[in-house]
Amino acid sequence: MKHKIVSILTVILLLSVCVGCKAQPRNKDLPRDSVSWNNESANNTTASPGTSNENPKNGDELFGNCKENGSVKTLLDHGCEMMPTKKDGNIAMGPAAGYEEQWESLTVTYDEDCVFYIAYVNTKTGAVRYDPANMTDIKKNTSLIIYGDYDNDHILHATRVYIYRSEG
Repeated sequence: MKHKIVSILTVILLLSVCVGCKAQPRNKDLPRDSVSWNNESANNTTASPGTSNENPKNGDELFGNCKENGSVKTLLDHGCEMMPTKKDGNIAMGPAAGYEEQWESLTVTYDEDCVFYIAYVNTKTGAVRYDPANMTDIKKNTSLIIYGDYDNDHILHATRVYIYRSEG
């Protein structure tokens, strides 16, 4: 019986992820994994993940340029323990409700100069709008998109954190 419930929850999770992914338009000429960290902006200035005046122009750039994305498992003093989204081709997966403890997690620390935004992504058009945020806006189960780098201990040092919210 327990195996049947887990199977049903897994199927429901996969279907909801697939439906959500299908609703987001993609630039078919550019695979998600090939987007570089530096992008040419509309005013011909080069944006890097550490600069605070440039944000990705659409949902594909937002996810394509990030180091990790997933949901918050545990809040820490200057960061969080996060359950990263696992990718299998075009399918993105997260833990089923009640099975978060079995999901591999990673530690994220917010660097001193880390900037926070709420990213409202329109799932129909891919358009993104941003609102300023701060560390206190992050709660358990919040969906995050993290920009930064890993250290030798496999801790992700965030330079930019987007709190993901879908619209449309």
